[in-house]
Amino acid sequence: GLYALEQIARLDLLCIVPPAPGLCLGPVARFAAERYCRRRQALLLVEPPGHWQLARDVIADRQRGQFASPNVVTCFPLPGDSSVLGALAGALAARDQAHGAWSLPASEPLRLRFPWRTHLELSPAEHSALIRAGVNPLTAAAPASVYLHGGVTTARGSGLAPEWCALRWRRTALCAVSGMVQNSRWMLFRGDAATRIDELHGQLEAFLDALQANGALAGVSARE
Repeated sequence: GLYALEQIARLDLLCIVPPAPGLCLGPVARFAAERYCRRRQALLLVEPPGHWQLARDVIADRQRGQFASPNVVTCFPLPGDSSVLGALAGALAARDQAHGAWSLPASEPLRLRFPWRTHLELSPAEHSALIRAGVNPLTAAAPASVYLHGGVTTARGSGLAPEWCALRWRRTALCAVSGMVQNSRWMLFRGDAATRIDELHGQLEAFLDALQANGALAGVSARE
């Protein structure tokens, strides 16, 4: 069923909801989904496993080397029996639409519209430990809202540089690469190679200039 997504021209976020409350995505399905997202320049959002009851369960699981990828995002604790993935995908998509993926705040939480139904309170030490392990802590916000803290992918703590595990920079990189891949396919249907290369160079330069002007890339000038 995963490869039915080939019918979609552009894929940015993929959510795979567990088959039933208390169950989690199996390792084979999760691995296949991560590989597919990597090929499509997409981000995979996964529910926390049901056996994550306390923060120490999460830390122990992550220390055993459980599934780390810069293309995967998860959170803890699970807020009730419903999936939070739709709310997370909606918040990310809304942020992208309004300000761009690179605008995700590094130190401020992301607000999700979702009813909070868990009684588990995380301590500041548990917050920090979860983020270092590549898991985004969830806390209650206003009524029918949840805050997602950390802004990290599951690659955090796996040896990669911390900035490459930040959700906003990974989303920015995926969006930039996806944009270049999608908008350069016209080259397959043009005959003159030299003309194609010159035209492609101009288009990519304009695309990157626009990203830089909107604050997605480092440097004050386009040349930088």
